[in-house]
Amino acid sequence: NSKEEYTKDSSVSGTTNPNGTVNVTLFKDEVQIASKSVTANDKGNFNVNFDGLADGAYKATATVKASNTEKSATVQFNLDTTPPGEFTSVELKETETGINVTWSPVKDAVNYQVLVKEGKDSDRYKSYLVEDKTSYLIENVAYDTAYEVIVIALDRVGNKVQTEAKSIQTKPFIGGTVKGIVSN
Repeated sequence: NSKEEYTKDSSVSGTTNPNGTVNVTLFKDEVQIASKSVTANDKGNFNVNFDGLADGAYKATATVKASNTEKSATVQFNLDTTPPGEFTSVELKETETGINVTWSPVKDAVNYQVLVKEGKDSDRYKSYLVEDKTSYLIENVAYDTAYEVIVIALDRVGNKVQTEAKSIQTKPFIGGTVKGIVSN
């Protein structure tokens, strides 16, 4: 059985006979580049890590020999350890409905995370996931309050790049008079 996946982890894991020996062979472009032998634990789980691999497509075959039989399984994976591209702009603008956060699209990003901290004394950020767009509206903002925003771009395997924190101070409340008829 074979399946292809994207990952930022260069390890191969699986399950076999408890305490069984597993030979894992790694291929790139159909050429064998590494081979490791490991013993599964008493539950049959094994894990082999191949350090120092460059990004790209790989195939790993795990083989177990028992008695006169040999069984193997193959997994294909695309290693991606490279973060998405860089942000070229991030803008914060107060509007009548809140603070509009906009940013430039980032190469290889599949979604974004917007972190918002309200108030100068706060050390907690609220996190908002943004998919399929490059803007987010922070609603229900307080008057005369500092907001700090960080935008994070994530690729399909979770590699990330983030902006520097940007700050904005909302406008103070300007009082007024309400005219009307009040009845009991």
